[in-house]
Order: sequence, then structure tokens, then C-alpha cells
Amino acid sequence: MKECCLIPLFCLLMISLRSQVTEDFSDGNFTENPEWSGDTQSFIVNDDTTLQLSAGGAGTYCMYTSNSLCDSTEWIITARLKFSPSSNNNARIWLMTDSKNPETANGYFLQLGESGGEDVPELFCCENGNNTSVCRCSGPDISSSSLYTYRIIRTKYGFWNVGIINENSVYEECGAGFNDLFSETAWFGIQCNCTSSNADNFYFDNILIRNTYYDTEPPEAWDAKPCGADKIQIFFSEPIDTETAQEVTNYRLSPGGQTPVGAGTSIADQSVIQLLFESSFINGEAYILEVSGIKDPAGNLSETAFLSIKYHKSVIGELVISEIMADINPVPPGLPPAEFLELYSRVDYPLSLEGYTLWINNREYRFDGSAAVDPGGFLLITDANTLEYPEAIRFENFTLPNSYADIVIGNTEDQAVAWLSYSDDMQDTEKRDGGWSLEIINPENPVSNDNMASSADPRGGTPGEHSSILHITSDITPPYITCCEVPVSDSIVLYTSEAVFTQSDPLVRSFSLTNSTIVTGATIESPGRKKITLSIAPPLASGVIAEVSYSGGLTDFSGNAMPAQTLFAALPQLPEKGDLRINEILFNPAEEMYDYAELYNTSEKAVSISSLAFAHYDSLTDAIYDKQDKLWPSMLLFPNEYLLITKDTAGFYRRYPGCGKIKAVTGSFLPTLPNEEGTLAVATFAGSAIIDAVCYNSAMHSGLLYSTEGVALERLADGSWHSSGELNNFGTPGYENSHIQQFLEPGGSLTVMPQVITPDCDGIDDIATIHIEAPAEYDVATVQIFDKKGYHIRTLHDNLHLAENNNLLWDGTTDSGSIVTAGFYIALVSFRNEKGRAEVKRALIGVSQ
Repeated sequence: MKECCLIPLFCLLMISLRSQVTEDFSDGNFTENPEWSGDTQSFIVNDDTTLQLSAGGAGTYCMYTSNSLCDSTEWIITARLKFSPSSNNNARIWLMTDSKNPETANGYFLQLGESGGEDVPELFCCENGNNTSVCRCSGPDISSSSLYTYRIIRTKYGFWNVGIINENSVYEECGAGFNDLFSETAWFGIQCNCTSSNADNFYFDNILIRNTYYDTEPPEAWDAKPCGADKIQIFFSEPIDTETAQEVTNYRLSPGGQTPVGAGTSIADQSVIQLLFESSFINGEAYILEVSGIKDPAGNLSETAFLSIKYHKSVIGELVISEIMADINPVPPGLPPAEFLELYSRVDYPLSLEGYTLWINNREYRFDGSAAVDPGGFLLITDANTLEYPEAIRFENFTLPNSYADIVIGNTEDQAVAWLSYSDDMQDTEKRDGGWSLEIINPENPVSNDNMASSADPRGGTPGEHSSILHITSDITPPYITCCEVPVSDSIVLYTSEAVFTQSDPLVRSFSLTNSTIVTGATIESPGRKKITLSIAPPLASGVIAEVSYSGGLTDFSGNAMPAQTLFAALPQLPEKGDLRINEILFNPAEEMYDYAELYNTSEKAVSISSLAFAHYDSLTDAIYDKQDKLWPSMLLFPNEYLLITKDTAGFYRRYPGCGKIKAVTGSFLPTLPNEEGTLAVATFAGSAIIDAVCYNSAMHSGLLYSTEGVALERLADGSWHSSGELNNFGTPGYENSHIQQFLEPGGSLTVMPQVITPDCDGIDDIATIHIEAPAEYDVATVQIFDKKGYHIRTLHDNLHLAENNNLLWDGTTDSGSIVTAGFYIALVSFRNEKGRAEVKRALIGVSQ
């Protein structure tokens, strides 16, 4: 966004704009008083203090100096051409031009020289390279070498007079005409067109540009307005003399008796004075600005004026983007076929939008003084050619993209006060083809997430009215930090669950780091206000994981305080095979839910997920296919952390109570996961190196389940899969699984925990962990389950190659997959070694229904 008010800040300060141009080159240069630009290397100020062309060969050579006078103005210049002019040898005096490039300039020039014997000065209007004669003079004859002082006069209404000042200093008019196509100028210029023989035969001197009217009326200060927290604009009845405008002692702001630190006329309008103060104004405070000592260019002194000013600080939430009609094909059922944007005022006083800016993606629209919203009222914004909404503000070429757009409204200081990102995915499925607006649900929390939905009004929208889906609720949920990233070693970026606002001054005091690292700065990114950037010193070293602590001082829009929180930060590292595992998958979601996958970081690294993508997996070739988009945003996954990947988390918090503060990536990042069987792999996006891959099928679910719809598969410690528990609503997306292997302290050769299991998929004691501490002399074991009568029930592992400690799981099923009846069962471990020695250990397992 742009800086500051309507004018860039450097234009608000002490800008010296001359009221006239005077140049006789007596200072021996053209680099100052005034400054000339253009082909300066091809001109000199000769020993006679005259500007002379001194080019090296044939060509077109130009010099320009800044000039804004053209209303009731006269131009006087002495020109000497020491040759007989022609189409190749002539001069153009650019009286008015908007460009320093003669090929593209628009304005007026006096032509000196042409082909033929009847050669006289002629005034032309130049528009887009097309020259139109304004007046052809009756004289003087310049068909041969000539020396004349020309005087050209333009009245306020576009009448032109061209003549010369003779040797007796008497003005002789030689031609007159009318042309008012252009009424503004930026430059005065001299253009020399020459062959090589005349490259030093052009001379110019005694240039004067000044107003011609005689002004006796003093300027009057008729209004003043704040245009920022420390800036004021004063509006006068006529252009102001620059020197008196820049004198800061001519202004006094009370209470406080403040004098501005900078003053000057506006570069866009010399009847406006801009003031800059050292201190910000107090919101709601009434001020009196005393203005004195101000003159106009004619020297008329203004009377002392006392102007009332009241500063109102525009804040987020005063103005709400309340409705968007982006797609009018097909035409809305009961509304005109016009795209529109609706604004709603939440305050009880008139809200002026003068000087505000609307951004729609990269397009910019500026509000003028007619833009205002009544207390609690609406304002429509539409196209300049759309007549169906007579009360709307119209912007030429106003349009709203159908599929997606970022909308931001900035105040007079270009600070975002309202924003919204919309997409056609927000529309109901049956309304995505067009003809329906998006309306706000809860205008009392305008920066909340998921606050826009399809209009329910049968007309297709409610322009200028309250939303048809209005549902005002109180927000009692506090914000929290969702994740962080370290884009560079001296910066940490935190992302929050919703827009946050600082109650701490300065914000940097709310954050601290371990490892002797200091937070040196903290800013909240606007618009959106969901991204906090911390500057730190010294920088983080690679491989170091630091703790970031937030102690308080932030709230959401409704004032809910963000609680203290600690999370990790580190420079990202690339994952390798085995660093991450696919820990949980849902491939047959319930209605209105989506497939999901869960990653778990088994490594000691801070893994960057932005290097990863999901794909299908071919187990025969050990390769991936159908690779999806790269994961975004570039968050880090720390050791022992979980990450949920799904299209949308809408409804997750109601279905899965444990996923309130999970790490999640939402979007179309997963390939299609068929309900019966399929594959899923996570791989590096750039090189397609597989990090982890799984093959799944619905038969992996528990046989006790009546239906597997909405039931996730969780990965167990031994690499097998099990249905998620019922008490967890059959899923634990983004957090610890319902089936957690219980690692036991060694207490013997064979230990079972828990001793009684209830394999009913409720997430409580569904699985027994059989912990085997292998005797040193044994290498292999077979682990089996028998009932109390000695019948074989299940072989958990045959010829298990033993480690020092081994853990196997039994979920209460037989080899055929059926659930055993209630009772006592025996876990039997048969140890063997290469010498044929054997030993048997037993443990009792109870099964309860």
C-alpha cells in the first residue's frame, strides 16, 4: 500500500514551487535557478551568457524546466536562429507540455521555421503526435537568419495571442487563436531540430513565464480537515504563495499551542496547504487552527482565520464489507444484472470515506468527498455505467472477479480498516454458477473466519438491506497461535487462529525466547492481522530448536484475550525417508466431512512441510504417481508433533472434541482415497523421494463395526492398523491416537498391560501390550494366544527375531479376525536358539465385553 495520506509524505513538506520562471543564464549554468533537464550535454551557456546549442551532429535536442503556470499566463523568450529555417532546421518552443519526450508530449508549442519562402511563427496544439494549428502569425519574416523576442499570452479560457517585443520594447501582436484542449502543464521546453551544419546555430535567452492578471483579492482560508493522525489540509479560495505557505510560524493549533514541523502547498493543488505535526492528534478532541500571514502570488495578505477541526481516528470494525455480487451470469432472479459491493456502517455517526481507498486484488479505487455512509446505513459500490442503483457510488470499470479476490479498504493513512477474501467455494453448491450474492452472517464480528455465505433471499441478494442470513452471536472463543515458521535466521513468523489486536505497548514485550535469544521487534501484518513477525537477535543456528513464549497482551476483535502459550521455532530441515510417517487416514468420511491424513514426526528434526506433496503409491515399482500440489503454508513440524491434512476442517471441532488446537493444512492436497482400498504416499515435491507410504483396505477395520463410514484407521506401534475408538468419534485427526502402545518398565520375561482388555472399539483398553524381555541366550520366539482349555486362538508372531525388549499387541481377535468371547486367555511365548534349546513363558490376559 501507499504511504500516508492522499499525497506521499515527501510532497506534504517543504516543497518549493516557484510562482514564475525567470532565466537569463547570467549565473553561467542551467543546473540551478531554475534547473534544466534533457539533452543537457548538447547545450552550453556561452561567453555572452546565452543558451546555445552545441551538439556534435544532426538530430533533435531538447531542454526542459519545471513549470505549472498556464492559466492567464505570458511566456517571453528571445530566440536567435543563425540560418534559413527548413523542415530539417527549426525550433519549437514548448509553452505547455506533459512530457519531456516530444514524441509523446501533449500540449502547445510555437514553431520557428518551416520549408518555403513565407516562413512565420505558428502556434500548434499537439495531441498524441497530431499537430493542429492554433494560429499562424502574419509576421515577422523568419525565412532567413532571425533574432526576435517573442511574447505569447494565454487567457484563462483558452484564448491565445502571439507577438514580438520590438527594439522599442513595444509589444506587436502577430496572431491570435482559440484552443482549450489542455489546461494543465508540467514543463516548459526548447526543442532544436537541426542538420550537422547548424548544430551550434540556435541561441535562446531572457526567458520569463508569469501570470498576467492583476489580483487585488486576498486569499481566504475557508476550511481545514485532518488527513491523518498528524496531518492537516487547509483549503483556500485561490493558489497560495509558496514561501508564506512554508513558514510554520503562520499556524498555531490549540489546545497545546502546537506549531507544525513542516508546511507547504500541495503539489496537486496550490490552493491547499498541507501541515505536518510532531505529535498525533487525540481521538475525538476538538481543535482550533489559527492561520495568519498567508499571501497569494500577487502579494495579497489573508486575514487571520480560526478553523475548527475534530480528529476522528478510523478503526477496524467501523466499516464492514457486508455483501458481494460478483457473478451475474446467469442474471440474479430478482435483481438488476449489476456487480456490486456493499458496505455497512456499525457506528452511530456519519462516516465519511473521503480519501479512503478500495483495493480489489491489484486494482485501486479512490473515494472522493461524496462518499459517506449514514449511521447504521449501507453504501453500494458499482460500475459507472450501471444505472440500476441510483444511490450507489460509481467507479468506472469497477468489477469483481467471479472465482476469488482479496478486498481491502484503507483509510486516509492507507491503513486497512476492512478486508475480506472471498471465493466461489463459499457459495452453496447449487448457487456457484452465478446469480447469487455472498452476504455477511455476523456483522458484529466482521473479521471472524467463515463469516460469508450464499444469500437466502429469493431475489439473489439484499443490496442496501440487512443480510437475509443474519445471525448475530457472541464470540467467546479466544484466539491462539496455530503454528510458526522461520523464513530467515533472524525472523520468526507466528500465525494465529483469527485476527488479533494488541493491548500491549510495545507488542515486543509479549514475546520471549530461550537460548539467550532476544526479541527485538514485533509487528502484526495488516490486513488480515493473523500473522505476527518477530525480529530476533542473535539469529537461530541450524539444528537448534528454541522455545517461543507468548505471555499476553493480544485479543481478538471481540476482546477475548489470547492465553499464554509456548511453542517451538527452528530453521527448517528437509525430511528424509522415515522422518515422517502416515499415522492416520480417513478414506470413507461421513456425510459433509472430508478425507484426511495425519503425519507424525518421528525424527529429531524441525521438518519443513512445504517441501512435501502427497501422491498415490505403486508397491510393485516402489514409485509414486498422481502427485498433488505442494503443501502450504510453509510451517514446521517438530519432533513428536502431528499434522492434519484435509480439504476443510468445517465441522471437525464438533465431531472431534480433541482437535481444538491442532496443526492443520486445509486445501486440495490429498489424492482421491477410494472407500474400499487404495494407497497413499508422502514424498518430496521436487525429487519425488518417498518419505512414507501405506496401502490400505476396508478389511483392516475392526470386525465389530457395523459400518466403517466415518471411521479412521490408526497406525499402531508395530506398523499394523486398527480402527479408531468409538469414544473418540472414530478419529483423532491431528493429535494422539486412541490406541497408544503402552511401553512398560522391564519387570520379567513376559508382562501384559492392561491385564484385562475390552475390545469394543471405545478407545479404552481395546488392546493388550505384550512386553517381552528376551533372555540373552535366546534369538527367536513364537508368540501365541490360547484359551483356558488350551485351544489355539491366535499367532501374533512366528519366528520373531528378538531384540532386548519387544512389544506385541493383541486386540482380542482370532486368526480369522473374529472377536473372542469373554474370559481368560493365555499369552504363550516359546523362546528358541540356534542350538535347539527352548523355553516357554506364560501370562494371563482377561477379556471382558
